[in-house]
Amino acid sequence: MKFLILLFVTFAVAAEDELSKCKCQKGYYPQKDESGVVSCYGSILKTNEKSILPCNVLVKPSCICKDDATSIVQDESGTWCSKVSEGKEDKRWPCENKEDWAAFYSAHPEEKP
Repeated sequence: MKFLILLFVTFAVAAEDELSKCKCQKGYYPQKDESGVVSCYGSILKTNEKSILPCNVLVKPSCICKDDATSIVQDESGTWCSKVSEGKEDKRWPCENKEDWAAFYSAHPEEKP
């Protein structure tokens, strides 16, 4: 009987450890499904539509662009607002939500270009 209790406690601790290693983005929480796979469960934006994401996925902030931006560019130098016309980039400037990006790079310096 002691063996069964010990075995049960071991499995419970292992399952809890697996859940604690799963980091989810804001609005999502770790949960194990019926097959034993741990994923992040939540809702897409502010809708009631449920979604499932993998654990430990790094989500960058959205690039907010005002004025006349026609696209958002991501390259080796970072993420930028851009105005493109006739297939050529006319103008490029930093995302306008600089505080969000500064906080992201502070938390994840390895992602900074």
